[in-house]
Amino acid sequence: MAIEVSLHLHGTPYGELGWGQHPVTDLAPGAIRAYAERLAMRMNALADVMERLYADGWTSQAQSYELAFTKEGIATPAEAEAALARLGIALGSEFLSVQEPMVLGGESSADT
Repeated sequence: MAIEVSLHLHGTPYGELGWGQHPVTDLAPGAIRAYAERLAMRMNALADVMERLYADGWTSQAQSYELAFTKEGIATPAEAEAALARLGIALGSEFLSVQEPMVLGGESSADT
């Protein structure tokens, strides 16, 4: 089974803006503007990663909060990590992960 490289686009506003850390009424317009700047920088960086993946033959599928990329012949996390390294894509970002695809019922493909 293929391995997915997931690009996490964004989370919920509740999580992204830290609303769980302080009352929503304390959120100022400046906080929204700062978030917008961070989000724009993140989206531009993810678009750069997407360009490299597409140029290397990866395909993508949109999911709720992320894009899942797969490539024929990439079957293990180690192969995916090596392919990413060849493309100059560094793991370790909270916005990028390598994992087995999930199937209905919440099981990984290795469980089926």
